Formats: sequence, structure tokens, C-alpha cells
Amino acid sequence: MLSKGIHAVRPYSTALIIGDPQLRTTLRSALAHYPVRIVLEDRQLDFVHLKRLDFDVIFIDAEPVGERIAEVVARISAAKPSALIVAIGDEARPDAVLAALRAGAGEIILPPVDNRLAAVMDRLSATLGKRVTATVAKQVAFVSAKGGCGATTLACHVASCLNSTAPLNVLLLDLDFNAGLSGFLLRAKTQYTVVDAAVNAHRMDASLWKGYVTACKPRLDVLPSPISTVFREDFRPDTLREAMLTANGLYDWVIADLGRGLNPYSAELLGGFDEICLVTTPTASAVYQAGQILARAVERGVARERIRLIVNQTHPTQSMNRGEMERSLALRVFAEIPYRDGIEEGCLEGRLMQPNSAYGRDCSRLAGKLTDELAADEHHKRFWSFLGGRRKAS
Repeated sequence: MLSKGIHAVRPYSTALIIGDPQLRTTLRSALAHYPVRIVLEDRQLDFVHLKRLDFDVIFIDAEPVGERIAEVVARISAAKPSALIVAIGDEARPDAVLAALRAGAGEIILPPVDNRLAAVMDRLSATLGKRVTATVAKQVAFVSAKGGCGATTLACHVASCLNSTAPLNVLLLDLDFNAGLSGFLLRAKTQYTVVDAAVNAHRMDASLWKGYVTACKPRLDVLPSPISTVFREDFRPDTLREAMLTANGLYDWVIADLGRGLNPYSAELLGGFDEICLVTTPTASAVYQAGQILARAVERGVARERIRLIVNQTHPTQSMNRGEMERSLALRVFAEIPYRDGIEEGCLEGRLMQPNSAYGRDCSRLAGKLTDELAADEHHKRFWSFLGGRRKAS
């Protein structure tokens, strides 16, 4: 799925282990033209991450800081024998390039990276196209413009719908530290929370992860948020991102409930989601606050094309119509969910609406639309790859 003639279903998972920040940025920008997913990005090789996650391609420095290239390649090969290793070298140091090749690197990229990467990707695709792509979860976040817009309720029902309509492994990740209702709605009974998973991310593996989450249904896990908003000092955005790396390799879908607005933790994670569902009601105040969140997301580098505007609780007497909301936010409405009776009562009782109810069918259609959108995007990537072209970055 990297270039010509690729037929894999998902993007190839990629790690960037590059010490030079400028070189790492250059490579990341160049890779944006290809349908690959950067799962791990770091300055130095972390054996825990390497062992825990699955990678198809690993980019490394031809001259790693503090280690010999042969040692780095040997460690990667021992932990991930099927991963293809690509070393980034320097034309001015032919001895380092030769050492990387002798150590077992499958490919070498020399500056200018953007020009040389295309030829390397073409050669890699011949090998990678015959393999089964490593599992990389589709990650979708739900964020509410203001309290009462219903993002949590939608996130819970969409997660349940994804799990019910296909044999998919789904995680509902509760990052709403103000309310934390996802665990309540899905009746998650566990003493652990997302904070516990994050502070232990450095030693996390699949078996330990299963001890932290609650299996609310077959193939549907929930990791609730803490009741208290007083967090441990070692709970930081970077540790939370590490925990999500584990989830990324264990599930087909990760649905994250960000709750109302953006907190310092969820804001740091925005760039890692495939799609962000911005949930508002058709009122002027909610649409205004949706605009504030939209602006913050764009400031953090999130492409507007990845933001899905969902108008919840629509009704005939609403204060703003679809056209007014689209003009106000300069964003098209992705889905409209009508107001339905009984939802609030269900939330108070800690239960989801039945799949055959009107609201259940609304959420099922939303889940299907999100699935179709991501599938269409991957099909688009494969189409350009088949033509031998390079997809423009968003």
C-alpha cells in the first residue's frame, strides 16, 4: 500500500527512530505523501515499544547517537524480524552508509530525502505488498462543543454499534475528566482507569492491558476516566500517548470520548486521531463554542478535512438551520441526529438505547458513515498507489 500495485487493506505501520529533529521532520513530511501510518516516533530506540508494537517499516539513523549501527539493526531484527529496516544516511559519510548496509538495513535513503524516498518506496512495496499489514486501529475522537451536546452518549452508542455489526475489537477510551460518564453508561466495573494505564505505559504489554480494561461486551472494552481530577505527577500527555500506542496495536477501532471542550491531555492527542467528531446542538451558543474548538484544533495542525461536524438533537424549531451552521463554521455538516425521547432517562439509569430504537438506528447509521468514510479514504490512497502517483498531503 506504499506505492504501485499494493492491495493491502490498511496503511503500513511505521516507526521513525531518528535522532536529528530536523531530519525527522523532513522524513515525516515526505511520508505524508504516502499511505503509511506513523505509529511510533522517537529520538532513540526504546526496546519496550519495539517489542510491544507491530511495525512494517522502521526508519533509523545510519549514525545513531551513542550506539553502533550494527547493534541497533541487530536489536530491531531480533525483536521484529519481519520489519523492513530503512537507514537514513549522509552522502558525505559513505563509510556510515556502507556500515548500515553491512549491518542488515534493507534500504538506504540519502539527502534530499523527498526525492530519494519515492524510489525506495517503490522497491519496498514489492515486498510489503505480499504481507499482511500489521494491525493499526482506526482512531476516532468525539468532542462536545459544550455540556449537554451529547458527545459521550454518541461515542458509547457508536462503539457499541461498531462492535455489534462486525467482528471488530473496539475500545472505548474515556478521556472526559470532568464527567467520566462512558464507564457508567457501559457499566464498566474496574478499579483501574486511563491514568493507571498511562503511568504504567512503559511496561505495558497485551496481557497487562487486559487487566486494566473492562470487557463490557464480547470484543468491546472500556477504559474509564478517574473520578478525581487530582492526578499523579507522572500522568502526563506523553504517558497517555504511550498508552494509546498499546491500544493502537490491540484493537480495530479506538473510540475516544474527549468530553466537553479540550483539556491539556486531549488537546495533545488531537493529531493522532484519524477523525474528530465535533458534536454540537443547533443553538447559537453551542455553534460558537464549536468554532472555538475547531480553531484550536486547526492551530494544532489538525486538517479541517479530518473534522466531522455532527449536529445532535435537531428538531423543527431549532434556532439555527444547517446552512447557517455550515456558514458560521466554514465546515460541512457530516451528520444530523434528531432529538429522541428517552435518551436522558437511559443515561440516568446507566444503560444504552436498544439497537432497534430510533436513536439506536441513528447511531448505527453514524457508525456506518464513519466506517465508509475511513474505508473510502483508504481506497483513495490505494487508487493513487495503483496509478503509481503520489497522494497529496492534506
